[in-house]
Amino acid sequence: MNIEKMKRERDEAVKTLTGEMRAIIAAAESRSDKAMTVEEEAKYKELEAKCAAEYDRRTAEIEREERLQKMEAATAVAVKSEPEISVKSPDKFRNLGEFISVVMASRNSPQPETRLTALGTPSQAGYLVPPEFIRELRKVDPESTIVRDRAWVIPPGDSPGATTYIPALDQSGNNGVYGGVVMSWLAENAARPNAGDVKAQQIALTPNFIGGYMDISNALIGNYDAITSYAQNQMSLSIANSEEKSFLVGTGVGQPTGFIGHPCNVLTNRETAGAITFKDIVNMLSLRLSGFGYVWIASRSAFSQIVSLKDTAGNLIWQPSARDASPGVLFGIPVLFSERVPTLGAKGDLVLANLQNYAIKDGMPISILVDPYTQGITNATRIIINWSVDAKPMLTTPIKGEDGIARSSFVTLDVPA
Repeated sequence: MNIEKMKRERDEAVKTLTGEMRAIIAAAESRSDKAMTVEEEAKYKELEAKCAAEYDRRTAEIEREERLQKMEAATAVAVKSEPEISVKSPDKFRNLGEFISVVMASRNSPQPETRLTALGTPSQAGYLVPPEFIRELRKVDPESTIVRDRAWVIPPGDSPGATTYIPALDQSGNNGVYGGVVMSWLAENAARPNAGDVKAQQIALTPNFIGGYMDISNALIGNYDAITSYAQNQMSLSIANSEEKSFLVGTGVGQPTGFIGHPCNVLTNRETAGAITFKDIVNMLSLRLSGFGYVWIASRSAFSQIVSLKDTAGNLIWQPSARDASPGVLFGIPVLFSERVPTLGAKGDLVLANLQNYAIKDGMPISILVDPYTQGITNATRIIINWSVDAKPMLTTPIKGEDGIARSSFVTLDVPA
C-alpha cells in the first residue's frame, strides 16, 4: 500500500471536519455575544469526536502499514541458487561499475530478485544505488551544471516522496519587504494605528519522478572498469542535463519549476534588439535584491556579445585585450554560460540570479533496474534509471521596496520595449 497516499487521505478527511468546526466558531464569533448556540455546541462536540476518531483510526492504519513494510524490507533476502551472482552490500563494491555489473549478472538468477520499492510504488522497483556512488553519478564539470551546487538542496528525509512545506514571508504584490507590516511615526499620546497583518505563505515541494534508460552491450557486463568509464559518464551527463534544464526553464507541470520565465523575475527591457549592451547590464544590477550568491547565467550564443561589451567610454569591460584569458566575472559576479537557456535576443538569454533563493527537494534516491529482455535480440541489456526531485524559486513575485521599485533575486533581460 502507498503510505503517502494514506497520509494524504487522512489529512484531507481531517481537514474537511476541522473546516466544519472552524465554520461553527466563525459563525459564533460574528455575533455580538461570541457564544455558540446549544445546537452549535452539540454539533461542534460531535465533529470534534468524529475528527479525533478518524485521525486516530487512519494514523493507526498508517503506522501498521509502516511497520509491516519495514519488516518486509528487513527480511527481503534474495534466495540465489548461484551465490556468486547475488547482490553484495554497498561496502563490498569497488566502484559503480562493479555494482552495475553485479546487478546485471543477477538477471540470470532462477530465483526472484530482491528489489526495493519507493513508497510502495511497484513501477519504481529497482536496486537503490549506494550513496557513495550517487555522489559519483552527480559529479560533473561545474560549468556543465549551474543550479544544483549553488541552490538550497533539501535532503530526501524519512519520507522522500512526501510534500515538503516551507513557510515564508509573503512579500508579493504590495506587501513589500516587510510582508504587509508598516510602522508609523506618532505623537506621544496619539492612538496607535494597526501596523498591518503580517502575510505568510507556504512553498510546497513535491518530488516528481524522472527516469530513463541506456543499453549496454552484454560483452561489457564483466568488465567493471569499462562500465565505470562508459556507463557512469553517460548516466552522469543525462542526470545532470535533465535536472539542469528543468531547474532553469521547467514548466512546473510534472517537473520542477524553473526560475527563468517564472513570475518571481523582474524584467528589464534591453536597449537594442538581438544584443546585450553595457546599459542592459547596469539596469539589471539596479534591480537585484541585496544579498550574496548572485551569478550571471548567459546563453552560449551570447558569448561573443558579452566578451565584446564596452562601457560608455568605449572601453572593453570584460577584458583589456584579446591576449588575456576570460576572467569569468562581470562587475565582480561570476558569468556562467549554458546552452539550456533561451538564445541571444530572446527573453532570458541573460539572467542575474541569486540561487540561494532557489530550493531543490530531493525525493527517491537514484535506483537502477535491469531489463535483459527488451534488447536481448541485439545482445544488449537495458539499464533503467529512476529518481525523483522537485524545485522552485522561494519568491512568488518581485518585492516592492520602500522606493516603490520592484526588485528580485532573479532579474531577466527582456526584449526591447
